[in-house]
Amino acid sequence: MQTDRLKLAVAILLWFAASVAPALAQRPSPQVEDPDLYFLAIGSEHYRYVIENVTRLPAPDQQALLASIEGPRHSASRVADALIQSGARDGILLLSEGPDQMVTRDDVYLAITDLKRMIREDLRAEPDLNPRIVFYFMGHGIGDTASRSLYMLPGNLTFNGAASQTFTIRLIKRSMWAWDVLSAFVYFRSDDSMRHFDDFYPSQLMPDITDPADAFAVLRRQNEFQAIDASRRAQGAYREDGNPPVPFLVLLDNCYGDVAQDLTDIPQLSGLVGMFSLMVDMNFGDLLDEALAYYATAPGNSIRPVADPDDRTQNIGPLALHFVTYLASLKAVEAAPTLGDIRDAFEKSPSPVNDLAAIEGWVPYSPAAGSALAPDTAIAEMIPMGGSAALAQYETRAGTGSSEVTCCR
Repeated sequence: MQTDRLKLAVAILLWFAASVAPALAQRPSPQVEDPDLYFLAIGSEHYRYVIENVTRLPAPDQQALLASIEGPRHSASRVADALIQSGARDGILLLSEGPDQMVTRDDVYLAITDLKRMIREDLRAEPDLNPRIVFYFMGHGIGDTASRSLYMLPGNLTFNGAASQTFTIRLIKRSMWAWDVLSAFVYFRSDDSMRHFDDFYPSQLMPDITDPADAFAVLRRQNEFQAIDASRRAQGAYREDGNPPVPFLVLLDNCYGDVAQDLTDIPQLSGLVGMFSLMVDMNFGDLLDEALAYYATAPGNSIRPVADPDDRTQNIGPLALHFVTYLASLKAVEAAPTLGDIRDAFEKSPSPVNDLAAIEGWVPYSPAAGSALAPDTAIAEMIPMGGSAALAQYETRAGTGSSEVTCCR
């Protein structure tokens, strides 16, 4: 019964996603030169179920879901500072600051939306701007080794009940998907005609098929969005002579020490999670052609953070260290690196910056290694190399989560 319900949930989600797919097919080419860089760096270090030492889940479920994390706040701050030093124009640093200021799902989505609005406001003042986006996240996530799906957990989420198919459906619904981040930027256009995509996230349109009221509410939201999208499309929202996409890079530092993060390690869930992830992956996988996405390790796996060579008292995510070391290595380079240059530097084995970063033999995991990155996106310059340093600034935000959100009877 639960498997049939999950198939229904995925079918509803895929039906909706297919209806907005033409936005990708009709996109114009992005601008490729003189980049103006914006960023969102998130360090989610505090988690309600860790703070309260929740023990209501039986083993092995605790092992899969409960653990502290070393270094998210430091890692995100290092990425933000390195991007500013490389010439980023503006950005947002979002950090958990303690048990009353945990990073929530709404905090992340609001920060993404605000970053896009920031870019639009700057473009109205400076129409020749060529925006670029770097997104970095370090915090708890779960996944499965059978697919490319990563589900990032809000800091104020806690758990009751043993692992079950119902539990998993609701947990996935309440998490932040890697596909949420990719779709948020793939569908982003600087022109206001496509602003209806600013608040579009696939996970918000997954119905909780264990709750009929929620399933009907999701269907209503989907119908409302489709009506808005049809109206925008009639107004030329997807015109080919302007309004190009904004090239971007997504970095997901999913490293959690020795703690298992693979939902398929729980026998009663493995078939369900694998089926769901693969079906969603098949539908949203083409988003990977539009930009680069890297993980510290394949979703569902775990590796340890490392000591920061610049501050041995701090741990840093391997992807954060790799990236800031790469940025530092560019200071002697006159030309701005393109997305294709970044892909080549990250995917070589061993990577050319591994020795500098003291991460021997490690290469970031890419869900599309060797990538089918769109040719016109691959040649887009990404890092300004100090070009807008005089204007550089960024906003620091604290998470707003103070009360728990319980999951998932």
